[in-house]
Amino acid sequence: MDLTNTADERTEKFIQRWAISTASERATSQSFIIELCELLEVPRPHATADRDYMFERALKEAHADGQESDRYVDCYKRGHFILEAKKVNIGSHTKSYSKTLIGAHAQAQNYARALPAAEGRPPIIMVVDVGQVIQLFAEFSRTGGNYIPYPDPRSHQIKLQDLRDEKIRQRLRLVWTDPMALDPSRANAKVTREVASVLAAVAKSLEADDHPAHQVGAFLTRCLFSMFAEDVGLLPASEKGEGKSEGKGAFTELLQTHRTHPPTLQRMLQALWADMDRGGFSAALAREVRKFNGKLFKASQSEGYALLLNTSQIDGLLTAAKANWTEVEPAIFGTLLERALDPDERHALGAHFTPRAYVDRLVIPTVIDPLRAEWNDTQAATMVLMGEHEALNAEADRLSDALALKQKAQREANHKVREELKEIDHLRADARAKKREAIQTVQAFHHRLCSVLVLDPACGSGNFLYVTLEHLKRLEGEVLNLLESLDAGQNSLNLEGETVSLQQLQGIELNSRAAALAELVLWIGYLQWQARTVGVGNIAEPVVHDYGNIQNRDAVLAYDSTEPLKDEAGRIVTRWDGKTVKPHPVTGLDVPDESAQVVQMRYINPRKAQWPQVHFIVGNPPFIGASTMRSALGDGYVDALRSSWPEVPESADLVMY
Repeated sequence: MDLTNTADERTEKFIQRWAISTASERATSQSFIIELCELLEVPRPHATADRDYMFERALKEAHADGQESDRYVDCYKRGHFILEAKKVNIGSHTKSYSKTLIGAHAQAQNYARALPAAEGRPPIIMVVDVGQVIQLFAEFSRTGGNYIPYPDPRSHQIKLQDLRDEKIRQRLRLVWTDPMALDPSRANAKVTREVASVLAAVAKSLEADDHPAHQVGAFLTRCLFSMFAEDVGLLPASEKGEGKSEGKGAFTELLQTHRTHPPTLQRMLQALWADMDRGGFSAALAREVRKFNGKLFKASQSEGYALLLNTSQIDGLLTAAKANWTEVEPAIFGTLLERALDPDERHALGAHFTPRAYVDRLVIPTVIDPLRAEWNDTQAATMVLMGEHEALNAEADRLSDALALKQKAQREANHKVREELKEIDHLRADARAKKREAIQTVQAFHHRLCSVLVLDPACGSGNFLYVTLEHLKRLEGEVLNLLESLDAGQNSLNLEGETVSLQQLQGIELNSRAAALAELVLWIGYLQWQARTVGVGNIAEPVVHDYGNIQNRDAVLAYDSTEPLKDEAGRIVTRWDGKTVKPHPVTGLDVPDESAQVVQMRYINPRKAQWPQVHFIVGNPPFIGASTMRSALGDGYVDALRSSWPEVPESADLVMY
């Protein structure tokens, strides 16, 4: 094979050619893009009547005063990307460099908003420093949101040398050919559905063996967290060659080793999880394990902590373990897992659930857009301060150079030299003060971000809270990037000190299984993010904390206790359970089964439930119409609710107020 035609050889020539280019933006940007297209083996831009893939795409940008300006997109491909190119002939470590690229990103976002509505907004923005850097930003919902660093703020910047990696070239190739394929929620949703289906089958089998549903749910929850932990590297890698080649770890190895002897596996799982709770040497693995703590692995001596499995059930767990748990989508995983583990909901496993894009549409305008507006103001203020910092330093440099020339040309009086040196020192001090103020401005916003509290008062299995967490962490990544560019020190790398954490996400949920899953979903999502951005080695122990941020209780009604409701004759009052049905003898349609009765309850000392004080409230509350509240919830509950909230009219539905 002729090496000059290999992708690696062509990449090396491309890098060498552009690494030494010093020409201006206008002279080089189009050549750079054309040669990049050739390297990626995608068509180059070309002028057409449709103006769908071209250089210098003309736009009309509207202004607040009603005026319009002519603007030109450096490179545009309809439905794919907007590319804004610069040639920044200053060091990438300088503040002016960051300011230039931040400005280019803002300019590209304005171009996206100025596109004709019929064309839609492209999912990708590229900011290119010709011959140096390609930055990727994505907005996959294409609904008008902000374009955020892709895949995350720590790895959205592709340096010229990074093109040697075929995975990076493939990422860019998809920007040109199929950008929506880069949307992680699409592929992750498929993986998540498959995993939930497998776990549902295992759960059904275990319940058929007379294991109580709550024990099955808790057991499988421990199993799936262990699968996740081994995939991200929080559990030791397998010592077997086969396991290592598959990227699997010690949990899968236990399942494989003891597959044919389930009683041994039961004891080994019990021992492993007890060791994960406290950390240290694990006899089950003959290796050290991290301290996980939290609530998940507590009470290792309780009944049903580790269930006795048969080989078919073990095979089901092995199938689930083969999935790439780093790609499981927490935004939908909780809902699917809740259905998988709940016998009454398992039939709905393949039914509709709230997709990630819908959650984004609520979370982004409610929580993220206001914070991002503050962040934009913070960036602008920081750039002004850094501009003043650079201007003061430049003036100090000018005076210093002038003084040096004077001293050479003539012997000045010492006191005059001292005065001019003092002026230079003052300028330097003022410059340092401006830089400190700029850093403090960004740090103040970071503190604000780490102090924001968000509540979902009907959080279910936590999907709205997880999506909020992810967006907060993405925004934090941008803040830390700017701090790093300002030379703000090691703390800006988020390896220690203040950071966005799960404590900021508060939830209330009546269903105990869903509340437990909400905690699990948040921890999986948080640890996924940490592993991807700061590395597993920087995740502190204990890995999991019991923050108590998900409360298992009623969100609208508090009470001291309940007792059976009795009629005037002292008989216990019952009602239809609200869910059991039977076929109508004539129509065949499902109708309430009157034999399925539950005891009505009386609520002692009912009162309004209190919510924690937070900055934002998100969620998708349940809906029960006013006319069906009594049949669904019982007279005792509705009477207690109405008496506790007298200001709410009787005609109001149970949804939100």
